[in-house]
Amino acid sequence: MSFFMVSPVIADDAVNAAPLITTPTPSITSAPSTRSETAPGSAPEQIIEPTPLPAVESLPAPATGSAATSNVKPSLSNGSIVARASPFIILSLGQKAGETIYQIGGWVETSNPKDIGMSRFPFSELRYPLNVPIMRLDFEFPLGDKFLLAGGFEKNITRNAGIMKDSDWLASPVVPDIYSESDTAADIKEFQVELAMRLKGKRIIDELKLKVGLLWQEYEFKMSNTLQSYPTLGLPEDFTPGETLGYRIKTIAPYIGLAFTKNVRSKLDVELQLDTAPFISIQDVDKHLSRNIVSHSSSAGHLFRGQLGLLYRINDSLGVFAKVKAQTGDATGREHQDHYDPASPITWAEVDIKHTYSQLNGYAGVGYRF
Repeated sequence: MSFFMVSPVIADDAVNAAPLITTPTPSITSAPSTRSETAPGSAPEQIIEPTPLPAVESLPAPATGSAATSNVKPSLSNGSIVARASPFIILSLGQKAGETIYQIGGWVETSNPKDIGMSRFPFSELRYPLNVPIMRLDFEFPLGDKFLLAGGFEKNITRNAGIMKDSDWLASPVVPDIYSESDTAADIKEFQVELAMRLKGKRIIDELKLKVGLLWQEYEFKMSNTLQSYPTLGLPEDFTPGETLGYRIKTIAPYIGLAFTKNVRSKLDVELQLDTAPFISIQDVDKHLSRNIVSHSSSAGHLFRGQLGLLYRINDSLGVFAKVKAQTGDATGREHQDHYDPASPITWAEVDIKHTYSQLNGYAGVGYRF
């Protein structure tokens, strides 16, 4: 320990009487006080106790490696799409618009050998409406950093789908000879599941998904209160109350697709999805209750779907979104009819069939990332 010595100017005869004052330099760390020995009879030496500095609280060292990020929740608003690998669910409401069209004609075979041959196609057409409000639940579940399991389920909220239109051409190739309209109640169910590989994009897009999936759709219709007219036959209209026709169509479509995602702002993503199903299977059942005819058919064809969506991230977990989805496709096959009316001249018939459908769906909803 070093000291700074202070010596006042005094007379020679006071040298032995005046005390020597020492001023200690404060120490960084406190130490016990000490006193130096003085001559007997002299005044005690004044000691200034050192004042300890206040203690400084030490800060924890920053974590490194995996420990630094083990408790960090993936962010929904961090502007990095590929990094957000956590489960995600979306609940949405929407509106479906469109129709599925059923046409028969072409090559005809019946239980009566005289009724075999080529006919007009189509000689009968039924247009089933798809105009119903819908509810949909979608999910995404990451499988590591590169793969994603996703899917969704869709169901209509109300059953009133619009008017089914039935046209038959017997003689006229242009104007229907028989035409009817019926109130339509629909039961719409759709389920899809897909596996996607997630790739980081470059330049224009931020993320690219390569997808393979399976789409299952089942539409069931019940027609009632049928008003039928005869435009070319000059007959009066007739009205049949109650249920007159039932129809169910099921589509199974394995598909492949691409999804392109762009983060246009820190909290806003735009996504475009394009799916194609080159080989789809359609099974349907048609029950003409008023004519006592039950028909079954199997068809094969293709399907195309496109979807454009916007996702706005409110915070790390919550987001709102809107999307528009279009679907179109067709399939062809053969239909088998069983005629149960005792007055019918035939008991069965087979005919060519074609299914064509198109629909446009709009959705708005909320999403939550865990």
